[in-house]
Amino acid sequence: MRLGLLTRRVEREGTLEQENVYELTSAGRAVHRQFPPGRWDPAKPVAAFCYGTAEVDSIVRFTEPAEGLGQVTTEVTYRYRLSHVAPWAEDAELRRAYPYLEEELASRRTSREATLTLVQASDGWRVVAMP
Repeated sequence: MRLGLLTRRVEREGTLEQENVYELTSAGRAVHRQFPPGRWDPAKPVAAFCYGTAEVDSIVRFTEPAEGLGQVTTEVTYRYRLSHVAPWAEDAELRRAYPYLEEELASRRTSREATLTLVQASDGWRVVAMP
């Protein structure tokens, strides 16, 4: 609400209790993404707001591509920096509430290391889709 990504309305269903209903604003819809189960939570889909773009700095190491179950895969460890950070992501209160965001924003100055499994497709290497 304060950041312009959500609106809140209060609904009362004939009782003294109230229910807050949150909806995405047009700015919120532009940066909102829904991820299927397995990406972060094995049991349920997860929604998130995209706040920047990860850009690869360097490849640290990779495993020799190997075939298994009809696919060629490799594991790649790389270093990345965050760029094109959304202005709302700079909000101090948001950064305190979500320490992970603070760590990610720090990667603008100092690159971070991450690892992904890639599968070879007809049009190049792709990130393995999580179940």
